[in-house]
Amino acid sequence: MKKIALLSLVAITLLASCGGNKKQTTNEKKTFQQEQLEALVKMQADSIAALWADSCSKVPFLAAIADGQLVLSEQEKLVKPDYLLDTKQVEDFVDQAQRYRALAMYNVDSYIAKAYGMPTEDYEAASQKLGVEINDPALETLINNFNSGMSYKELINEFYKDEEENQTLNYFWEVMTASTVEQIYVLAKHPDNQLINSFDDKAAQDLTYRIILLQEGLDRLKEYDSNLEEIAEAIKPLQQLDAISLEQFKEQHASLKDDIADVREALLK
Repeated sequence: MKKIALLSLVAITLLASCGGNKKQTTNEKKTFQQEQLEALVKMQADSIAALWADSCSKVPFLAAIADGQLVLSEQEKLVKPDYLLDTKQVEDFVDQAQRYRALAMYNVDSYIAKAYGMPTEDYEAASQKLGVEINDPALETLINNFNSGMSYKELINEFYKDEEENQTLNYFWEVMTASTVEQIYVLAKHPDNQLINSFDDKAAQDLTYRIILLQEGLDRLKEYDSNLEEIAEAIKPLQQLDAISLEQFKEQHASLKDDIADVREALLK
């Protein structure tokens, strides 16, 4: 998939049927309308991304695993997760959008592997391979800064700005969607253990809110990129996630676990 300027609205045209000066006026009107619509869509996308960043702190279970504060019991570690994205599957991701999504998922899965005392080298190798194939300086900066002490808000804002400068904002939405889906997929597999219990009501609300923001952003941008259209359709079942408390959060994840698995599978196609 070629890198494209997501908000380039080349498909929006006005048909001119007259010649001479009137045709020139029509062209000027078309250019003006294009610029106005592009500015409006860009403003909406910028606002949604800003809201996303404002609502973010590091996801509790990922942060707790990274800091060594979340330690599973030996009994919990006995049953290793068999649902993580297979690192051998890395060879199957030949489309650029797939690579972005898979890299985001491998990043989440590496934390889960660590929590269960599983080797993480394969996840690191798969992520490195995809990173080389993607060759996106903005994504590389995001990964390198993830454990730098920067706030999650700072990380997201910088990633958005960098992708905007590269005219590849579509990949910002790919990464955010895949990472969020993998997080809720993992949580749905564990309706009542330390991973989901690392949340409180506020954290549950924030994650639900970010899912809503994803849907808002993708719905506005999907007509400009076929891959974003695909994932906008794929994540529709997540509209049922509207928890405002941890208890409701657990219940919804448990009841929607099959839908969440289907969403995740759709993103990997």
